[in-house]
Amino acid sequence: MIELSGCSIIEKGRILLVKKKKENHYELPGGKVIGREKIKDTAARELKEELGIKAARLDYFGSFDFSLNERMFRSHIFLAEIDSNQEPRILEPEFFSEMLWLPIRDHKQFRLSPNVEQFLVKYLEGMKKKCDSILQNLTNKKHILFTDRGNSSIWLALKLMKKLGKSNILMPDQGGWFTYRDFSKRLKLNIITYKTDYGLVKIENLSLDANSAIFVNSLAGYFVEIQNISEIQELCRKKDAVLINDVSGSIGSELAKDGDIVLGSFGEGKPINVEYGGFIATDNKEFYDFFSGKLNKKLKEFYQELYEKLINLGKRREFFSSLNKKIKEDLKEYNIVHRAIPGINVVIRFSNEKEKEELIGYCKKNNFEYRLCPRYNRIKEDAVSIEVKRL
Repeated sequence: MIELSGCSIIEKGRILLVKKKKENHYELPGGKVIGREKIKDTAARELKEELGIKAARLDYFGSFDFSLNERMFRSHIFLAEIDSNQEPRILEPEFFSEMLWLPIRDHKQFRLSPNVEQFLVKYLEGMKKKCDSILQNLTNKKHILFTDRGNSSIWLALKLMKKLGKSNILMPDQGGWFTYRDFSKRLKLNIITYKTDYGLVKIENLSLDANSAIFVNSLAGYFVEIQNISEIQELCRKKDAVLINDVSGSIGSELAKDGDIVLGSFGEGKPINVEYGGFIATDNKEFYDFFSGKLNKKLKEFYQELYEKLINLGKRREFFSSLNKKIKEDLKEYNIVHRAIPGINVVIRFSNEKEKEELIGYCKKNNFEYRLCPRYNRIKEDAVSIEVKRL
């Protein structure tokens, strides 16, 4: 058996590969172990010879046996880190035709060497478990199911409500999401809109019973925290209703831990902005089994990108909080909606065209994206929503 040793360099959801001319496939930088050379030394040497870079760190991942051209190989793989000031480049063009930073989620679209395929299967299994564990902690729920998008999570939740006979679906009059209503209509569920104070939920406005489920976006419109979410949860328990907590904006805060069902999106412009995927979480094993059985879409393997976003969520939330406070201070003379309550976006009402243009000018000057209201997913009055979540 021929011993090989190579490096896996993964950054920003991509893995660094080289294309071998002879086999016409992509493989890791690496090569044969020479004599009594230590496998770690081989990995470091080959990285330097093939791409001209030095590993700042090498951690052993594992070995994989495979056959190629009627020969057996054992491939040892190290997880490698390189300094940001190094620029990899092909140094052996007689063997390799190109270098590629391959998005891991798209790896099945490329012809890879057998050991790379084996490595990615095991590596992504580990990443999925890490993401699962982090989301369990963030939502305080035992069971996590990944979906292709937040809307798929909403659809699964509503399908379950249909099955459970929860025919009345309560949803906010503003600060929610469009598919709460669209999917409820499609499933012929009875829609009950509850009045909010520009997204804030007032317990006295909720009429719940055993035939009910309620959607609460615990960071309504991405601009105001629903700080009484635990009271809403307690009311649902007393009334035998189901609380569906949309935590797309509140993930990473205590608000994301209440709910019989917790769901969210990792889409573009979200706090966890993988630009793909979502999740649904619950403590109820029967709920989880139902969701798993109804999820009929093949998911992209986006767990490396998701893991990188999850471990940086705290810093991202700190950035949002700091900028939210700065904008509110900058615009303190204007009519900021719920100025004293934390959020991500900042929504400012205007009463005339002059104020509107001043607010738009502020956004343009600071390169902030903005949305004009009225709109259901923010507030239903004239306002400018400064989209901090998209930064």
